[in-house]
Amino acid sequence: GNVMTGMLGHTHIQANLNRNPGVDFTSAKSVGLDPAPLNLFWNSGFHGWNGASRSMPGFALVGTNANIAVLSHSEMRFPDHNVISVDYLNYGGPFKIQPTTPPIAKGHDFVTFGIYARSSVAGSISAAMRYESGSIIGSASHSGSGDWEFIGMSALYDKSNPYFYFSITADVDLTAPTLTFGQAPATPGASFMSSSGAKMSGTLTMGVTIAFPPPSTTPNYWSLPLNEGNLFIMDMQGNPSRTIIRINH
Repeated sequence: GNVMTGMLGHTHIQANLNRNPGVDFTSAKSVGLDPAPLNLFWNSGFHGWNGASRSMPGFALVGTNANIAVLSHSEMRFPDHNVISVDYLNYGGPFKIQPTTPPIAKGHDFVTFGIYARSSVAGSISAAMRYESGSIIGSASHSGSGDWEFIGMSALYDKSNPYFYFSITADVDLTAPTLTFGQAPATPGASFMSSSGAKMSGTLTMGVTIAFPPPSTTPNYWSLPLNEGNLFIMDMQGNPSRTIIRINH
């Protein structure tokens, strides 16, 4: 198709501009569109790894054929983005890392996503997704250079059943996964919060919660709710004259 740039005067362009983000113009009748350059992978910093339960907030680890470890902060390529080491165990096919809930934006036809990877094994990791036709397509894989390479792709995606994942078949270090809609450039290492918003979890500063008196067996030993807030409203159950000797004893 044609790519038009600049001022077009009194010309109206009727097109799916979300599908054609390369069309960039201003007109008295219509304008071009650019997708928001926001990383929509939740927990792209790989925080909260639980080795006992083999869980990572925001991501599903598909398969038991790999061991995961979080490397030291000295390995970070981007501020506050952990590097995880995937020790592939050479059985059971590819080990997969995918978002727990696939992002979707029905206003966009294209998706761009990827991850930084370091490996000494050629073909150790590739990105894959469900194309708009329903078939699975994949990116180019890691060259095995031993250096950091960005493994990613941009294509039309299946809006009815979105599916994005990283397929791992050898040892690899990973950091800064990123996903944006449209054919916008990938944004690895982007800030977790912007003026457009962010997704957060956990207890926020000045989070308010209600605390209740202790049982009659220990009337002076109060326990405040855990992981529910850090500003407590004391519900005295109609008896404001209570003695507190110890909190969270």
